[in-house]
Amino acid sequence: MSTPIASTSLEPGKALAGKVLETNLNPELRKSHTGLKQKTNVREKLSSLSRDKGNKNRMKIAFCWPTISGYMSACWKALHERAEVNLFVMAYLPAGNEPEYNPSDLLGHVPNRLLREDERFDINLIRNKLAEVQPDALFIPGWMNPVYVKLALSKQLARIPIIMTMDNPRKPGSVRQALARLKLRRVLNRIDGAFVTGERCWQLARHLNLPEQKIWRGAYGVDVRNLAPLLEKRKSRHQGWPKRFLYLGQFYGRKGIRTLSEAYRLYRETVEKPWPLRTCGSGPLREQFRNVEGVEECGFVQPAEVLEHMIESGVLVHPSHRDAWPLAIVEGCAAGLPVVCSEACGSSVELIRPFHNGLTAPTKDPISLANRLIWMHTNHNQLEQMGTRSAQLGSAYSAERWADRVLGILSDVEAQRSGRLMPASSGSAEHES
Repeated sequence: MSTPIASTSLEPGKALAGKVLETNLNPELRKSHTGLKQKTNVREKLSSLSRDKGNKNRMKIAFCWPTISGYMSACWKALHERAEVNLFVMAYLPAGNEPEYNPSDLLGHVPNRLLREDERFDINLIRNKLAEVQPDALFIPGWMNPVYVKLALSKQLARIPIIMTMDNPRKPGSVRQALARLKLRRVLNRIDGAFVTGERCWQLARHLNLPEQKIWRGAYGVDVRNLAPLLEKRKSRHQGWPKRFLYLGQFYGRKGIRTLSEAYRLYRETVEKPWPLRTCGSGPLREQFRNVEGVEECGFVQPAEVLEHMIESGVLVHPSHRDAWPLAIVEGCAAGLPVVCSEACGSSVELIRPFHNGLTAPTKDPISLANRLIWMHTNHNQLEQMGTRSAQLGSAYSAERWADRVLGILSDVEAQRSGRLMPASSGSAEHES
């Protein structure tokens, strides 16, 4: 029988002087505070982000999230390190069929409440925990969890900024996305904006009738501190730049596994001394690579092992048929790897520059993908420079820059709510990636 895991909540001594949410939740306190007073408290708290970083009256930011991942944990840790922030994360514990990991290892000292499977849709539990935390701002993840979406319409949270993160791309002609404008109208009118992954998702947010002033790019970041050193380690290998392709991801049809298998076969038939293809991941289509000559199948690997595989590989391959904004590409770039990916990969828009740091191939086209692999093989002498350029592009998505974006969004929201210019700040130079 599983037991809930919950870390220590925010310290009572750190509670906000204004107690904005407590005013909303406690009827007695509500009587003694006007709506104008509450709005002023929120505004002052948001302004303090850039006005006084030494203020003990820190801003409480809450994230309601699905399953924890390594990249989001790195982002939350970076935000948690900011002196002006008290962070709280509510997320799912891994389900029985998901890879096992220790949430404490990922989240470190970030205050959190992790939800068992039977708690994920318990609106009272989630709402009561937020009432206890009393956040000044709340981030919710799209509309995948209907309970999280209901929080946007909660009366108890009516006066605080709520930002919805989104990673789905715009799909022209999609009936579902057309209906979403109607189905989500109340929620979209309530939220203060959308934190989107990149350009394709930005187009969806506009399709949902969100104005440009309420859309911010850069919803995801990765652990660049951990990934960036891999480039120099790869460069310093006495064997030279590795002659190996690497696939990191799940083995499902939408990930283009059959396309990759066929493309790799064509590549091996074409070149002399073909490079091996190393695969890391799990899923029902792993058998596509079993007994295939040249394939080094590693199965599911832990994060520390992934770093070693990145050092020993020279090109990352990501052939997805559908992939909203794959983080594998972002992490590959941050680690200094040239990338070959399909056009379906949303993050290629922000991170892949053809013949500069990688190549894109038409989706579901094994011949075109094989030609990209052949180009990388033939131009091995260019790969180190391409990897260096990848690292430069990937650095924009460090966890530290992500924390900057979160605080920038909340400052922007404050300016929009108040109708005033943003207070001058010292910028983010002190937070290095």
